[in-house]
Amino acid sequence: MKNTKDRRAFALSLGALLAVLLAGIGLAGCSSGSGNDFVLGIGLPLTGSNASYGVASMDSDQLAVDYLNAHGGILGHPVKIVKWDTKADPATGVAGAQSFVSQHVNAVVGFFNSDVTVPAIRILEQANVPLFGDNPSTPQLASLHLTNFVRVTGDDALEGVIQAQFAIQKLKVKSVVAIDDQEAFGEAFAQAFVDEFKKDGGTVLDHEGVDPTANDYSAILSKIASLKPDLFEFSGFYQPAGLLVKQARQMGIKSIFITDSAVYGDKYLGIAGPAGVGTYLTNVPLSQESDTPLSKYLTDNLQSKYGIKADGIDANTFDAVIAVSYAAQLANSIAPADLIKVMHDVKFQGATGDVSFLADGDRAQVDYTVVEVMPDNSYKTLEEFKEIL
Repeated sequence: MKNTKDRRAFALSLGALLAVLLAGIGLAGCSSGSGNDFVLGIGLPLTGSNASYGVASMDSDQLAVDYLNAHGGILGHPVKIVKWDTKADPATGVAGAQSFVSQHVNAVVGFFNSDVTVPAIRILEQANVPLFGDNPSTPQLASLHLTNFVRVTGDDALEGVIQAQFAIQKLKVKSVVAIDDQEAFGEAFAQAFVDEFKKDGGTVLDHEGVDPTANDYSAILSKIASLKPDLFEFSGFYQPAGLLVKQARQMGIKSIFITDSAVYGDKYLGIAGPAGVGTYLTNVPLSQESDTPLSKYLTDNLQSKYGIKADGIDANTFDAVIAVSYAAQLANSIAPADLIKVMHDVKFQGATGDVSFLADGDRAQVDYTVVEVMPDNSYKTLEEFKEIL
């Protein structure tokens, strides 16, 4: 786990955001996009295996843009979205970054997948375009010390550590089999979990990867059945998570099941069915203050306009868009190079709570919860963690 550092000062209030955005109308600033618009590139997996995440994230981004435009845009410039479907594919993500550069966007929000973000951000870095990361959580991004990057999400290493500590300290388990989906997010998360589990005195009986597109996990589950671990941990997305726990219970495997924040939501419950009851998940919550204006705005409008129940992933991407507006206000400019100069100084209270950033682009405070699936298919919060980096 990273060393604790002093946290940022108090964030700007929502009222201050409205005031500075409205006061900014007509202020000088030369848009690098066409006409008078602030052009915002958004890269997300809108089709393919991660489309359900990408579509909900795009809806959240649209709500954030609608919010900003309803209050004067960014420094008086209407915000225009330019979309790119990454298909959760690194090469397609790179092509998207190149397209954003050619379209002279002012900033980019994205790219959800870590293995898409890492190569894509290099294109943006060379072109001096800022990336406000929504959910790319690999620790590798912070280690690159990019000047044009911040992210609202925490990193996999931190969440994996929290999950392992909860398993040892609260679930009182002594042995685990860890499975990941062989993708950047799952592999990094699982490795952090395994390392911390061992450090805290637990025994890792096995750590393997599985094909996230498979429908039958009987081979790996047969191995788990023979090992009889206290805990069965999966790192990845909801489809394989739901199938793994469902098939495990059908095979009579009684090991406690725990998984990550990317699994959280109704889709996991729908796939897992009754087998999901009693399973545990780490999660990235919405702001713990129910009266936070941006949290209420997001949850109310995502439900009423799109029929989606907001979760932490949606809130992260929403706040990434809001962070762009704060950077522009600090810079008193919408030029990409000027946004880069100040993006690490952004501070505000968003849908995910207090948002501020460290010099390496990581978020300064990351909130997590651990939840349990109840018999009525609701999620009950068991633990809350506020990690100040």
